Amino acid sequence: MRRWAICLAAITISAAASLSGTAQQPVKVFRIGILALGEGPSDATAVFDEFLKGLSELGYIEGQNIVIEYRRAAGDYNRLPAMAAELLQMPVDVIIARSAASVIAAKQATTTVPIVMDVNIDPVETGLVASYARPGGNVTGFSPITPELAGKRLELLREAVPGIKRVAVLWDPIHTNIPHFREVRAAAQALGLQLQSFEVRTSGDFAAVFAAATADRPDALLILGSPTTVFNRAQIIDFAARARLPGMYDKKESVIDGGLMGYMGSPLEKGRRTAAYVDRILKGAKPADLPIEQPTRFELVINLKTANALGITMPPSILARADEVIE
Repeated sequence: MRRWAICLAAITISAAASLSGTAQQPVKVFRIGILALGEGPSDATAVFDEFLKGLSELGYIEGQNIVIEYRRAAGDYNRLPAMAAELLQMPVDVIIARSAASVIAAKQATTTVPIVMDVNIDPVETGLVASYARPGGNVTGFSPITPELAGKRLELLREAVPGIKRVAVLWDPIHTNIPHFREVRAAAQALGLQLQSFEVRTSGDFAAVFAAATADRPDALLILGSPTTVFNRAQIIDFAARARLPGMYDKKESVIDGGLMGYMGSPLEKGRRTAAYVDRILKGAKPADLPIEQPTRFELVINLKTANALGITMPPSILARADEVIE
């Protein structure tokens, strides 16, 4: 009996020690780097909030098993390479690159650390990845460019303001890919609209562009998104108000700030999908094997206050299709 008691005690102590050792094993903490050229206050915040919610639902809690390192360049492209290097020195397990310039900086800094991109350009046309189905290399992610998007924006703009004939297109030929502009031009031709192209590369270009656009007397304004137009959206919205031009934008924040209307991929969907990418990569998936995803949900946002200021009565068909109406 004594021998059995000793054996039982030994087994109990051994089991307790084993359980204690298991309980004391450190939780794996993943480090996620976010590299951004700059972020607006609404669209970017909504995307990031959904990203964190998505991570939480997948079992990742900031401060517990993930740490998020932020690097924002505040619009200065030259800061991105150094910021990418800082993230890699930590090191991070994955980088989320929130602009084409951020992807390029991260891609030049590493060929091994996975990069999840969120860009407003065609990543294949611009050489960021090899193909949508099999990106290759260490880059995958989300691209909101779809072939029908440019035409849909023009179609909605003309439906909202049926009398327009001449549309001024504000775009950055450096950071808005040329194929996207070609899509807009083809859509305008199909709709019987005349395009007026105005290129903006830096903040200093806007005064001359606004003067030229005023002289050409367009009926409406179409913005092709780029860092240049995002950072200078206050200038653009102010010009549209002064020139009494109905404008179509690609960012919800521009409509909130006073633009007439916007049509874009759902920021909620984008945030959740980014979280799913990160989860799969942290579990061992290779970016080269993860297809580039495009939006399946789109949002139409209308600013009725701006419409009233411009003397525009929004057709019931447009209002019925709007996902959000700002009054």
